[in-house]
Amino acid sequence: MNNSVKPKLAVLLSRIPYPLEKGDKLRAFHQIRHLSKDYDIHLCAISDCKENEKQAQIALGDHCSEMLFVHVPLIHKIIGVLQSFFSGKTSSNRAFL
Repeated sequence: MNNSVKPKLAVLLSRIPYPLEKGDKLRAFHQIRHLSKDYDIHLCAISDCKENEKQAQIALGDHCSEMLFVHVPLIHKIIGVLQSFFSGKTSSNRAFL
């Protein structure tokens, strides 16, 4: 791009794309890295581990102008999945409510 301001791009993920241990994280990380060349990346991701948040901020710091991690404790996800059996909703849907 020329010297103009980069357009902003919001990236919303169901997991922090770091550490690179699974395919979806690996794909998201490299997509963000590639897109950051042409866009001003604003990342929002769900987190269940504070340690991963710190690592991700270091790893993605050069590629994202802003990062927001919404902490959802693992126990809340487990309770939501268990509630899905009685609510008629999918377990993945209930895991994030």
